[in-house]
Amino acid sequence: MRSWNLGTIRIRKDDATSYADVEFKDTNRTDGQWRDLRGYWEHGPGTDVIWLNLANLTTTEARRKTAAHELGHALGSCHKDPSRYDTLMAPHTGDMASAPTAQVKKNYALLWG
Repeated sequence: MRSWNLGTIRIRKDDATSYADVEFKDTNRTDGQWRDLRGYWEHGPGTDVIWLNLANLTTTEARRKTAAHELGHALGSCHKDPSRYDTLMAPHTGDMASAPTAQVKKNYALLWG
């Protein structure tokens, strides 16, 4: 979360139809959808979960980058084309910047004010 360095993040309060919660959870799997997956943002009603797959995250740097990328999804960012600008939100880990870039933070500000 520190890598985003966004200052105060305004999150809508919990009410009868929404939750403002995000949890990080680890898994260690190589079956099915997890075969090559390093992380996954699971969203829907209730608490959002950012899954980090330890089976495919072999370094601390990969874990940090994946956590920041998946948090980007939870904050409203979608995948971006890395040929247009350097971005943490590239669809493939090898193409990702190591932290949110100025453009990614600008996109966040455009989305949320």
